[in-house]
Amino acid sequence: MLTLTPTEEKIMLVLWKLESAKLNDIIQCFPDPKPANNTISNMLRILLKKGLIERKGGVRSFNYTTKLSKLEYSHIKLKNIMYEYFEGDFERLKKHVEILQY
Repeated sequence: MLTLTPTEEKIMLVLWKLESAKLNDIIQCFPDPKPANNTISNMLRILLKKGLIERKGGVRSFNYTTKLSKLEYSHIKLKNIMYEYFEGDFERLKKHVEILQY
């Protein structure tokens, strides 16, 4: 199952919002104190290896975009929650969500 660290997920949220971004654009979307360039660069490499993003451009000016839509990821994440917390039982998950509505 696909899982993302909180930082990886934050990067994906930024890319979904901006649709395409350079390293510095992504860093600017983080609150102060901003993460180091190397930190975000390493996370981008991990997301590339996972096949979730792609990059285009030159050596120092890569443009990053997502290969997985936000909707597709939300389906995966919800399915993970269903299996991790509700033993894969959709009815239990549904009851829990219904309780939250009140």
